[in-house]
Amino acid sequence: MSGTLTDELKMNLDTALEPIDTGAKDEHIQDSLVLKIDEGFRFLIPDLSQEESDQLEKNVLRDGCIDPIVIWAGHDIILDGHNRYRICSKNGIDFKTHPMDFASREDAINWIIDKQLGRRNLTELQRSYLIGKRYNTEKKVAHRPEKGDQDDHVKTSDRIAQESKIGPATVRRDAKFAAAVDKIKEDVGEDFGKKLLSKEIKLPKNDINKLAQKPIEEKKALVDEIQQGARRLVQAEMALQTRSKPQMEIFDKAGPEIEFAGWSWDTHRLDAPKNAPAPEENCEIKQRLVYLNDDIFGEGISKDETEKIIQVMREAPQWIFMVHTSELERLAEIDWPKNVWIGCIVHSQEYSEKVVKVFIEIRDAVKFVICDLHKESIAFDRLSGINWIIIRNLSKTQPSWQRVESVLEQALADSLSIYLMPNITARPRDYPRLMEEETESQTREMVSEEPIKGVA
Repeated sequence: MSGTLTDELKMNLDTALEPIDTGAKDEHIQDSLVLKIDEGFRFLIPDLSQEESDQLEKNVLRDGCIDPIVIWAGHDIILDGHNRYRICSKNGIDFKTHPMDFASREDAINWIIDKQLGRRNLTELQRSYLIGKRYNTEKKVAHRPEKGDQDDHVKTSDRIAQESKIGPATVRRDAKFAAAVDKIKEDVGEDFGKKLLSKEIKLPKNDINKLAQKPIEEKKALVDEIQQGARRLVQAEMALQTRSKPQMEIFDKAGPEIEFAGWSWDTHRLDAPKNAPAPEENCEIKQRLVYLNDDIFGEGISKDETEKIIQVMREAPQWIFMVHTSELERLAEIDWPKNVWIGCIVHSQEYSEKVVKVFIEIRDAVKFVICDLHKESIAFDRLSGINWIIIRNLSKTQPSWQRVESVLEQALADSLSIYLMPNITARPRDYPRLMEEETESQTREMVSEEPIKGVA
């Protein structure tokens, strides 16, 4: 990075200052003034990356503090320039201040937000938070008696939407999100709030809104699980339940060998479906899929036990259960609930033909096959009775790409849903022949190896 900052980089490093509006006081050079840092104000300003921070310090040490530090007049609180102030204080460098008059804390907050919204390197969540924070702050200002018109706050979302080039409904959603972040920040600390907005912790907005509503002690425990790697709130809740009540029967998180489903279920734990935290509304379908570890028609499971398992699934419509079996004929005997998908593992041509015949007889159920192609090729005569094909490798030996491609072509031709597991590493690796190789080959074909008559 060059020693001289571009205009854009200066904006990113510490929000280069625009001309100050009326109401600002004269700039002053400070050599010993200790300014105040308001954590609420500073939270509105995204942190610099380590590279940006290092470059800013390098430039200030070389050139001095060129841009003044903006402060709230009469309060000596920094509004803009926290990073420059830190560098100057640490290294004994003089700096200028630029005091600005504001009638209230809310007015100061809105000035900071307007400044930050001019930055180009904001994350989507940072921008949503700032827009929502501005809406919430301006609603407070509109309610103050000295503002006169008590209906001004009704127009706030329309005005901010027009300025931000988004819809009024989006502004109101951002306001709810900003309030949620502020609540989490208040209860568990600003560091976690910063991580949420910077996407260092990748939690969806909907999860953040729900997390804010949790009781404070539960919230802190969930935050610990999220910081330890839980990527969704429901995963943090399940991990928390497992830690606090290890004897409780809940689902297990599916491992990479069942990558197409979010959860797996040991059917001996009959209370798991009702104990596991319900999947979130409108979540991706994988987060609702529960793969049964056991063949419920297999050895060791009685008919009564099978009926109990099916009844438990029927009483848990929030989940989608993936039932697989090698006892195909038993599948046609059951009146399956709509939240149960039925299937089997297909590992041979002979078995594939049997599967299709049974599946055609079963109506009103989603049917899937898990194709294991490492032993032989599989060609389905027809796929009309199947809805979903999963290609999965159950051996250390990879199937050839031709076997995989053959099943894919059949599935695509019949408009089936397809899931190619990550452990299928077979891929086509053909190369076109080089032009000079083709030309050389053609030349060899034209030259006869027989001696020409009449030539010794």
